Amino acid sequence: MWYLLNGTVIHILMDGLVGAFHVLPLMNENYEKLDLRFTRPWGDERGSCILTVSLMELFVKGPLCILLYHAYHTRKSYTDALELLVCALQLYGCIMFSGTELLHGLSNLPADWNLEFTKEHLLHFWFAFVACEPIWIVVPVWLGWRAFQRATEAAAATAPRKLRSSARKSKRT
Repeated sequence: MWYLLNGTVIHILMDGLVGAFHVLPLMNENYEKLDLRFTRPWGDERGSCILTVSLMELFVKGPLCILLYHAYHTRKSYTDALELLVCALQLYGCIMFSGTELLHGLSNLPADWNLEFTKEHLLHFWFAFVACEPIWIVVPVWLGWRAFQRATEAAAATAPRKLRSSARKSKRT
């Protein structure tokens, strides 16, 4: 369910269409309050990172999440490899979105340095940035790790017998 929700609602609709193309006026208004980088016109280098991440979400991560959801439910052989890729892309997008802003001192966010906890600060900083951003770090790392474990177990199970026995011997020493 994580991948279907992320692919359709988060990556394509919210971050892709609203973030890059400013559709849905009410949501776009909130995106612009959340992060001033969303107000920058195309071609403005101060918003180029956020635009690149938004376009990547719309055209790459969203469709891959939907494909992964389908792969899970049809038990495709490439599910674990695709999940590793999707998790890496989600983690990369979060790092680029949040990391670049952290490096610039949160200059584009309504950071609540004075701990005022106003409605705007609670919604656009404490909830949207501080509480939600870590979700797109923790969940992809956890799901990616599980996919990695399944992939390595599957690879070990299909390795030639001689390789499996030598691998067991090397573990013992």
